[in-house]
Amino acid sequence: NAYYSIERYNKLKLNIQDIISDVGDYEVINYLSGDQAIQQAVVIGRKYLDINKIILVTEAYHGITFGLVRNNKIQYEGIEILEFCLKDLALSLDSYVGERTLLILEPLLFFAHMGEKGIEQMKKLCHEAKKKKCRIMFDEVRSGVFCTGTFLFAQQMSEIKPDIICFAKGLALGLATSVIALEKNIFSDMD
Repeated sequence: NAYYSIERYNKLKLNIQDIISDVGDYEVINYLSGDQAIQQAVVIGRKYLDINKIILVTEAYHGITFGLVRNNKIQYEGIEILEFCLKDLALSLDSYVGERTLLILEPLLFFAHMGEKGIEQMKKLCHEAKKKKCRIMFDEVRSGVFCTGTFLFAQQMSEIKPDIICFAKGLALGLATSVIALEKNIFSDMD
């Protein structure tokens, strides 16, 4: 199919790397859906960063796969999944975050629930998590691609550099595609 050619994906990849360069230097991998991008980001985190714990915000939706995980229909082998309410996340972070932890955040959710105060809370959470060498993933499937005024919501928070960013909706004008952006310094060993 001409719409799904390697040349088009490579061109998209280069364009995206250029657009998000103000956030950081990222390797870009294309997938077909937001759910698939998030699921594969977890698989990549497990393989290359030895992630053994994922922290989620209860109010966030991270696709069908995490919906099945939440309902005990499937499991990520060797990964403990912890969920906290948005208001309790800051209190819980100290006890649960470590070097092999992936904190999955949806920036728009913080803003939607608490406005600018939510963004400040998220920044503080990210700084604390980074001090403990926790990896941070932004789920921008709903908020990315100019939904919030910039290509990614992360571009509005220059102090935070997520290790992984996933986004999809609006990316290809209705064609099925999604992206995982992986911070190059962290994922330099990828083949």
